[in-house]
Amino acid sequence: MMQKACVAFLVLNAADGLRRHASSTPNDFSSCGVKGKNMSMQIVNGQDAAECDWRWQVAFVRTSLFNKRVFCGGMLLTPEWVLTAGHCAKGAGFDVVAGELNTKSRSGKEQWRKAAKWVRHHKYNANTFDFDYALVKLDRPIEMGECAGTICLPEADVTPGSKCWITGWGSEKVGGSLSTIMQQAPVTTISSTSCANDFDYDTCRVTSNMFCAQGATSDGKIVDACTGDSGGPLVCEENGRWTLFGVTSWGRGCAGPVHPGVWSNVHEARDWIEEVMAGNEPVLPPGACPSYCRRCPVENGCTSAACAGCCD
Repeated sequence: MMQKACVAFLVLNAADGLRRHASSTPNDFSSCGVKGKNMSMQIVNGQDAAECDWRWQVAFVRTSLFNKRVFCGGMLLTPEWVLTAGHCAKGAGFDVVAGELNTKSRSGKEQWRKAAKWVRHHKYNANTFDFDYALVKLDRPIEMGECAGTICLPEADVTPGSKCWITGWGSEKVGGSLSTIMQQAPVTTISSTSCANDFDYDTCRVTSNMFCAQGATSDGKIVDACTGDSGGPLVCEENGRWTLFGVTSWGRGCAGPVHPGVWSNVHEARDWIEEVMAGNEPVLPPGACPSYCRRCPVENGCTSAACAGCCD
């Protein structure tokens, strides 16, 4: 397929639609990548998840006097650090709920925490969703147990064609209502190169910091993430352990045959993740070109003062 021209554009619906294993046994809830006891796909064309199944999944919640609204998801990397998408928020000040299943009822297994600190990737690009990563530090650690656990970080990029899973409380269509019960669905991963060249995306938009994924039901309906699933996980299983390869990021529409969902590539951000959790927050050096100047420069306003000298 011929390379399509790079055209930068604002995504109308961000996230419209989404290893080193410890030697401990699966019953050791202190180790990463241990799934719950149940295995039961809205994530579009998904099914209800079982309680305490995806133990690393958390919900980001804003509450008012009359309403509780899940607006994004995230994944527990440690009892006090959560990985999510950079576009989910501009700062802390929301609630993080572990052990959530049904947003309209309480089971007693939920753990509520405050987002005490918000660290977005220093190269995050709001126009293109490149480097769409953020870390949230909780006001106090989550207690690990039956309904709460951490996910493993990858030591390599996901292999294209891998069978993985996505989860979240997102809608089943653009503009639809969010799901009350967490949804789950299997998807197959697609490399960034294939996603850019073989589907209807501009080649400059799907970078090495991203990959795509899409699934299908037995009757041919497309499985995808959608609005509200942002920041949630794409995880793959190996030898009984689960590893986080993707953060639900963006897409054009939901469940379109030529527009798979796009996930931020967790392996590409692993060094940044470890630096931030260690207390070192990388920043762009003084005078550095903003990230949007370095990709598709003409369409991104290269002539602006912020981009002066960046387009040589």
